[in-house]
Amino acid sequence: MGSFPVGVGFAEQATTDGLGKYLYVTAGNLGTQVAVFTIGPTGSLTPAVGSPFSITIAQLEGEPTGKFLLGVTGNGANNGFTSDDHVYVFSINQSTGVLTPVTGSPFATTFTPARLAVNPNGTLVYTFNQTVTGTSPMEGFQFNTTTGALIPLASSPFTSITAPAGVFDPSGAYLFMHPTTTLTAASVNTTTGAVTSIGQPIPNAGNPVAWAATDPH
Repeated sequence: MGSFPVGVGFAEQATTDGLGKYLYVTAGNLGTQVAVFTIGPTGSLTPAVGSPFSITIAQLEGEPTGKFLLGVTGNGANNGFTSDDHVYVFSINQSTGVLTPVTGSPFATTFTPARLAVNPNGTLVYTFNQTVTGTSPMEGFQFNTTTGALIPLASSPFTSITAPAGVFDPSGAYLFMHPTTTLTAASVNTTTGAVTSIGQPIPNAGNPVAWAATDPH
């Protein structure tokens, strides 16, 4: 295991493109830089030429084709920042890993997204919406894997589902959310994008900053 300087100060979040070629690290405290690295065959990291880049983003997520990254600034979830009701989509230069906004980006949301999650099927994206005054309903979007465009789902926003963040299991059929100190689950129709709450909330689940869902088989 090695360590690599990221060049953005305090690192907030890291993600890879969908093909595992590049690593992206966002700056903490709603920073204005993103560091980009090429991932070597042994896990070594090589900074992209010009990295870090001037991009204001709090969270980035890859999608299965490896052509795009999606992100939110998180502005509105913290005091002192103007709400940013958008999702940002970037195309990935397949030779360098450099990010360029796609046509139409950023895409408007109804509420202020604090976090987002990309379904493993690659064509569905969900935002988890929160400001300093409270949590708003989750929203869902159809993702065009050719152009990078986002279109709101007919069933969105999901007025009965509120949470500051959520993660999918590897199949994409289930979404797990952590509204407060409870863990909630929902089933996802991977064709229509409809989301339905299932079961009862699990209490005393702590209050994690991040978590992951895995399939046992």
